[in-house]
Amino acid sequence: MNEGPHCDLTDWKHFYSDWKSLQTNKKGQFICNKYSEKDYEKFPEISIEDLKQKVKEQCGEEWFNLLDKVKIPTEYPSGVSISRYFLRITGQDKNKGETVTKLIIIETPMGC
Repeated sequence: MNEGPHCDLTDWKHFYSDWKSLQTNKKGQFICNKYSEKDYEKFPEISIEDLKQKVKEQCGEEWFNLLDKVKIPTEYPSGVSISRYFLRITGQDKNKGETVTKLIIIETPMGC
């Protein structure tokens, strides 16, 4: 981040959580899970040098220089956040009786 502008490495490394079942309310509607601030900052173990190299390659020298004193990916001006949600729906095809699975990917807006 650079006081407004940001360079997103959304096609690089990601933390993937375990699948969680959604709860239903009394009307049978599915209720989305809530995520804490700590959940938003989960990220795989990486060397800070790998992060700096990727930023230099994808974002350029100016962005690379911003990471001079950064020791971990969540230290400003670097940041980690949830970039997408995966919703997996599994059910039975009522005509064939076969199990059918569909995946919906929800991309989250980046920045402010």
